[in-house]
Amino acid sequence: MKFTINQYMNSLWGAKGRKIFTREYTGVIESVRAKYGKDLEVKIRLPNGSVKLRDGTDLYAERAGVESSLSELI
Repeated sequence: MKFTINQYMNSLWGAKGRKIFTREYTGVIESVRAKYGKDLEVKIRLPNGSVKLRDGTDLYAERAGVESSLSELI
């Protein structure tokens, strides 16, 4: 199922503590905050303990999967 950017951002907004899967890494979302416009900043904790800060629009563009509350990918 393909989500619109609005649906994806709404899902990211409430995704603290959930897993995220990108082409480069898998991590856990530590926090999400509002940025300028309609973008979000996502703080991701990687398995090695380091932290990545990513824009929600970039994650959407690369089709990063976020674990839902039902353990499904969105």
